[in-house]
Amino acid sequence: MTGADFKIRKGMLEMEDAAESDSGKYMCEVFNSLGTIRRTFNVTIINRMRGPPIIVPNILVNQTVNVNGTAVFNCRVVSDLTPYIFWVRIDRVNGSLHYYNETAKEYMFKYTEMDAIEAS
Repeated sequence: MTGADFKIRKGMLEMEDAAESDSGKYMCEVFNSLGTIRRTFNVTIINRMRGPPIIVPNILVNQTVNVNGTAVFNCRVVSDLTPYIFWVRIDRVNGSLHYYNETAKEYMFKYTEMDAIEAS
């Protein structure tokens, strides 16, 4: 056991920051006054190239909502790193696309590739 920080609590083994060198055979052993039971299993740690987050398809969809109704949008992502999800409202101001910053209560200039938003 070399790369990970191992934590054992309440019957759980946690490998934090696992490395390929942590790959191998592991065993859980449980016993009481009537006997012992063991289970072995293999753990393979693979080296993945970290990349940008991926939005899970077909979750975020256009919605039509009645006045005084509620629209709920769930942005599910898959990411090797901690994702930071940022919601903005995109509006047309004087013919150009901008996003509205709710915190600052003002329209901000381009946040992202607005051409791609325009096309969708």
